[in-house]
Amino acid sequence: MLVDTHAHLDFDQFHRQHDKIISRAHKAGVKNIINIGTSLQGSRDSIILANKYSEVYASVGIHPHDALTADRAAMANLLELAQNQKVVAIGEIGLDYAQNKVDKAIQKKAFIVQIGLAKRLSLPIIVHNREADNDILSILKIQDHNLAGVIHCFSSDWTVAKSFLDLGYYISFTGSITFGRKKQIDQTRGCSVTGSILEVVKKAPLDKILLETDCPFLSPEPYRGQTNEPAYVEEVAKKIAQVKGLSFKKIAEVTTQNAINLFKLKN
Repeated sequence: MLVDTHAHLDFDQFHRQHDKIISRAHKAGVKNIINIGTSLQGSRDSIILANKYSEVYASVGIHPHDALTADRAAMANLLELAQNQKVVAIGEIGLDYAQNKVDKAIQKKAFIVQIGLAKRLSLPIIVHNREADNDILSILKIQDHNLAGVIHCFSSDWTVAKSFLDLGYYISFTGSITFGRKKQIDQTRGCSVTGSILEVVKKAPLDKILLETDCPFLSPEPYRGQTNEPAYVEEVAKKIAQVKGLSFKKIAEVTTQNAINLFKLKN
C-alpha cells in the first residue's frame, strides 16, 4: 500500500471527479491521501474532502504566495479549522523566492506564525521551499527541536537535504524524479529539477522519505502532459526503488509507515 502525502484534489482540475480519482487510487494501491490546504478556503475544502472520504486526510495552512492574507484573523480561523479530527498537519507553509509574488519579509512572518500554530497544536508542518534553502534552514534551526515536518517536493542538492535531515525533517519526492538527469522545468508549477535530485534519492535514509504527487502538477513519466493524480504516486515509488536498488514492496512498506509515523494516520 502507498500514501500520497501531498495532493490538491480541491483544485479546479478535479471538479466533480473525486469519486473516480479516488477509485483509481485504490486500484493503484494507494491507502491514504493527504489533501493540502494552501489558503483559508483551500483548507476548508480540504477538510470537506477528508470528511467525505475515509481515506483522505487534510492539512490546513496558507501558502507563501498568499502570505499577505496570513493576518491575525486568518490565524484564528486556521486554529479553529485545525481542531477537525481529520487534520493531520499545518501546511502548505514556507518560502517561495522564485517568483517573488510576495515580499520576503512578509513570507517569513507568515511562515514563522504558522510554525507557532503547529507547535501550539503539536502538529507537523508541510514546508514549501523554492530557492529559499538558507532562510528556511535558518528559521527551522531556531524552532523547538520537537517540531516535526516534511520538506515537500524536495528539489535541492544533497548538502541541503542532509541539513534538513539533520534537523529531523522528512523529505518528500514527486514525479519530478522520473524526468531524467537533464534539468527540466514544470511550467505550471515552476519546479526546477536537476540530476542531483537522484543523488538525494539514493543517499536519503529510507526511514526519512515520503512519497507525493503534488497533483494536479508534476505528472511522472509515463504520464507527462496529463493531469497528475494520486494513483500516479506508484511511479514515484518505482523510481525510488530503482535508484536505491530495493524492491517496490520495500519502498511501499517503509514510506507508508513513515507517513503513518509523521502524520499519525489511523486507517
